[in-house]
Amino acid sequence: MPHVGNWRDKFFKEREGKYQVEGCFIESGALNNKSDEYGIKRNRHAQIYYNSVRNRDKQIEISKIAKNTNINKNLIQRVYEHIFENKYLLESGFKQFDPDFYMAQSWQRLREGKNIKKMDIIT
Repeated sequence: MPHVGNWRDKFFKEREGKYQVEGCFIESGALNNKSDEYGIKRNRHAQIYYNSVRNRDKQIEISKIAKNTNINKNLIQRVYEHIFENKYLLESGFKQFDPDFYMAQSWQRLREGKNIKKMDIIT
C-alpha cells in the first residue's frame, strides 16, 4: 500500500477559514422567540421549574451544584436563598423574584453538570 502522507490534515488546513456562512444563525430548542413569541410558555415553564426546585431537598440541590462547579457550598446556598427563598421590596410589593426562564435553564445545567455555560456562573 503506497504512503499518501497525512492528507486529511493538509486537506482541512488548506480550507480552514475559507468557507464561512455569515448571518445565518438558527435558534434551536423547544422554547424560543419563534415558537413562543410572547414568552407565555417560557414563563410557565420557569414557574413550574422554580416550584420543583423549591420542593426538592435544599441541601442535596446545593451539594450537587457545588460538586459540579467546584464552588463553595456556602456561596451556592446564598445564591439558592437569593433566587428561590428570600423576599425583596420590588415594584409589585414585598415578594420573591418572579421565575425567569433563562435562570431556570442555568440552574438546571448547573445541577445536572451538563453543558454549563460561562454565563451560568457569575463571579
